Amino acid sequence: AAWQQALALLLRGRENKHSGGDCESNGAQRLGVAAFSAAITACEKGHQWVESLKLVEEMRLRSVALDLVAYNSALSACEKGQQ
Repeated sequence: AAWQQALALLLRGRENKHSGGDCESNGAQRLGVAAFSAAITACEKGHQWVESLKLVEEMRLRSVALDLVAYNSALSACEKGQQ
């Protein structure tokens, strides 16, 4: 499923992020927001509300700012899952 592929890519991106470069730069932070938002959107489209909320929590724990796309996708995933 597409949402599973999105989660796999996010995991791969997290692993690559720590293998080199400055993880604290604004560019890395924006990339993190974009990657998480894309994964949450994929989960929303796959009606995977639990996974989308796990990603929101991970964003919070990693101090990655939740953007409008991620927020709305997470809410929509919960709505589609009737949660």
